[in-house]
Amino acid sequence: TWDGVQMTMTTSSDGGETYSPMNLSNTNILMQVKINSSDDTNVLQLSTLDNTITIVNASSGIFKINPVNVNLTAGMYYYDIQFTFTASDKVKTYIYGTFNVIQDITQLS
Repeated sequence: TWDGVQMTMTTSSDGGETYSPMNLSNTNILMQVKINSSDDTNVLQLSTLDNTITIVNASSGIFKINPVNVNLTAGMYYYDIQFTFTASDKVKTYIYGTFNVIQDITQLS
C-alpha cells in the first residue's frame, strides 16, 4: 500500500536565491514506474487525468500522489514525474529516481 505523499513545486528566476511557488494551473501530472528505466511498459502509472494524482492548490504549487494499493514484486524500480503545462505545451520532468519495494515478512494467520 502506498500511503501517498504531498509535494510543493517551487521555481527560481535568480539562480536559487529566492523561490516562489510554481503555478500548476492547467497542468497535467504523470508518474510512471518501470522495472528498467528504458522499458516501454509501465508497471504502474498515476496521473491527474485519472485522479490518482491531485492538484491540491494550483497557485501554491501543491500536488498530492494519492494513496493507492499496488501489487509490485519486491525489487528496485525506476520512476519519474512529468509535468505537461497545457497552455504552453511544455513538458518537463522535474522529479525522478528509484525506490525499493520490500517483501512483507509477517503474514496474517
